[in-house]
Amino acid sequence: MSQYHCNLAFRELWLSLIDTMYEQQYSSDADAAIQFTCRYIGDHYPSPLTVEQLARMAGLSTGYYSRQFKRLYGFSPKDYLIRLRVAKAKELMELSGAALSDISRLVGYEDEFYFSRIFKRITGIKPSSYARQAQKP
Repeated sequence: MSQYHCNLAFRELWLSLIDTMYEQQYSSDADAAIQFTCRYIGDHYPSPLTVEQLARMAGLSTGYYSRQFKRLYGFSPKDYLIRLRVAKAKELMELSGAALSDISRLVGYEDEFYFSRIFKRITGIKPSSYARQAQKP
């Protein structure tokens, strides 16, 4: 009976080790896939992007992708995209002096009023006010 218990304990330990190795491999593969999609967001932020599309690119379920993305970057994929678009809009305001309607389209928002609401929610200031401040010498 003792040998049976030792054999059983050994098999359980072995299976536990295999599970742990698989989880680590899967986690690192998932992290690499999520990092790829993050770079994709950076390159394609003006395009319409959805969490579902990004999760498919990563080969992950939408829920798992969103949780892991937030674990890695501190924001949900949607919030990450919004913050990136606002940061790019701020750069354009500082460098170009272009019209806000043009800037909103350049960063991925067809509706200038929606862009203004998002911008103010993230920065605490209206885009028109930010643009005026950015253009001052």
